[in-house]
Amino acid sequence: MLKFRSMAVVLLVALSALTLTTFNVKILVVENGFIERIPVRDGDEVTLSFIHSAELSPWVEIYEVKGDSLVLKRALTQSTGWGLPSVEGNFSFVEFNGQKWMAFEIKRKFRILRISALPSNNYTLSVDGKVIKLGNEARVRIEDVSLANYLAEVLTWKSRS
Repeated sequence: MLKFRSMAVVLLVALSALTLTTFNVKILVVENGFIERIPVRDGDEVTLSFIHSAELSPWVEIYEVKGDSLVLKRALTQSTGWGLPSVEGNFSFVEFNGQKWMAFEIKRKFRILRISALPSNNYTLSVDGKVIKLGNEARVRIEDVSLANYLAEVLTWKSRS
């Protein structure tokens, strides 16, 4: 009986180690003078909102997490002035957060979003209800982390707080 238990424990430890090192967790990494790490899944939406620097009008970009990239799916604006799209075959009107917007369907893949802005651009990033105010310089990317490393990070964060 003792030999069976020992083998069961060894098997359980081996399976746990295999699971922790084989499975990955996707992390949205936001470098913004600090590093924010948010678990995400393929298909999750990441929204980047800001004030366009030329028109001073609101702009929203909606990205989808796909693999190790962010795919720009849609750009929303309420103006068609200088520096903004005005004639596109993929144009429509949509409602977003209770307001009417002009929507431009786009499929553009980014490994890293590099943001360089003025404070007046008021950049914010939203994912899964979490809103992060971005500064003048920011980088946003997707990172795959082993489940073991992710759990170690989470436990480290919890012990700091």
